Amino acid sequence: MPEVRDSFVIGDTIVLPGETRHLRLAVSESYVSTPVEIPVTIINGILEGPILLVCAASHGDECNGTAVVRELIYDVDHSNLTGVLVCAPVLNLPGFLRAERNLPDGRDLNRNFPGKPDGNSAQRIAHTIFSKIIQKCDYGIDIHTAGQGRANLVQVRGDMENNEVRRVARAFGTEIIIDELGLAGTLRRSATDIGIPMITVEIGETQRFEKHLVSMGLQGVMNVLYELGMLKGKTVEPIFQVIVKKTEWVRADRGGILEMKILPRDLVQEGEELCTITNPFGKEVGVVRAPFTGMVVGITNYPMVTPGSPICHLVKLDKTLSTVENALRREKATLAVAKGAVPAQPEKKDDKRDDRKDDKKEDKKDEKKDDKRDDRKEDKKENGKSKDELRQKKLDEIIPVAAERKEGEKKEGERKEAARKDGERKEGDKEEVDTDGRGGKHKARKDSRPGSGQVDREGHPSEYYEDYDEDAEPEEKD
Repeated sequence: MPEVRDSFVIGDTIVLPGETRHLRLAVSESYVSTPVEIPVTIINGILEGPILLVCAASHGDECNGTAVVRELIYDVDHSNLTGVLVCAPVLNLPGFLRAERNLPDGRDLNRNFPGKPDGNSAQRIAHTIFSKIIQKCDYGIDIHTAGQGRANLVQVRGDMENNEVRRVARAFGTEIIIDELGLAGTLRRSATDIGIPMITVEIGETQRFEKHLVSMGLQGVMNVLYELGMLKGKTVEPIFQVIVKKTEWVRADRGGILEMKILPRDLVQEGEELCTITNPFGKEVGVVRAPFTGMVVGITNYPMVTPGSPICHLVKLDKTLSTVENALRREKATLAVAKGAVPAQPEKKDDKRDDRKDDKKEDKKDEKKDDKRDDRKEDKKENGKSKDELRQKKLDEIIPVAAERKEGEKKEGERKEAARKDGERKEGDKEEVDTDGRGGKHKARKDSRPGSGQVDREGHPSEYYEDYDEDAEPEEKD
């Protein structure tokens, strides 16, 4: 029967059994004398059990691990937790705030563990974290991503000579486990050296949350919790799992523009083309080939390279090659079935008969559709003819009426002209005379004054006088 846990103490904070506390641990001071505090969540179970640390962002630009730890804190039911879960989503807070890998002084926090209380800035921060958090734990998972401009396959790294490290690494459930001791000064190496088995998990790229990879990381942490008996559940196993020792970063021999042929998790054969390098004019200047048969676990995302630039990270598969090949083949077949790309089954006679019936039905439907379509075409033609006939009929009605109206207008004009001429003949007191010899015609009127003695220009007596303007121009006829 498990014993009831004692309170868990971190810094000046006491966390009671069954309690969850969110606290800020001071690890340094800023330029303005304010404390630099990293967030830490302690989830203390009621019953006695292991103390597991899950931490991230010792490099400030590595965000995927932070997302995993946050989901572990807020999206997982801890009510039945046995032991203590210590969650530190951001170890390098100054770098995290600036979205940079290192601390403000340019030092790498993850090369300065276990640190020194009287050392440089990075060593002092590392010492505070190590003494107040790491040394209180029984196991650890340190989550990272690839460096700037690279992408990593989800993978575990650890000292597989240590049985407890091996246990945690295999439980996490990645397909690739790289057996390595780790560089001096790394959190994983420093913790393992003092008897705290710890693994490093690599997940994706920097400066982004990759949700599908974050989900894989969270499932891996849950697998470890199940393995250690801290929560009840069934671990999710990968389709294959191999432990490898030999890895190599393949590098460029020429400078130029990179055209990658591979992705993380691709299986490549020795001598296989990994990428080509071209100059700015598009001419190929180099080809990079695999130095051995293995799997791609990391690639560069930069399209430009110089001699010595890292291109891809390969792990060598030797004895385990057939295991990986068979697993990938099964996975491919499973995916093909899931997508419906399965081999066609032989047809039965009854099936063929039913198909012929269905074909006949479909043919009849098509014939009916064609008939309806032809009917609609004929209707359109008839409608077109009807419109033409109506238009012609209307014209036939309008033209005679217009001609009759024009003829009437002509006769009316002739009648009016005849009446006008007849009126002029009856007007005996008016006539047209030529008064100036220039063809100008003016109307003359009879003098109302008797015996006026007016004569014309030739000296003849006249009963008429003319209102005449010597300078007037002759009237123009219409």
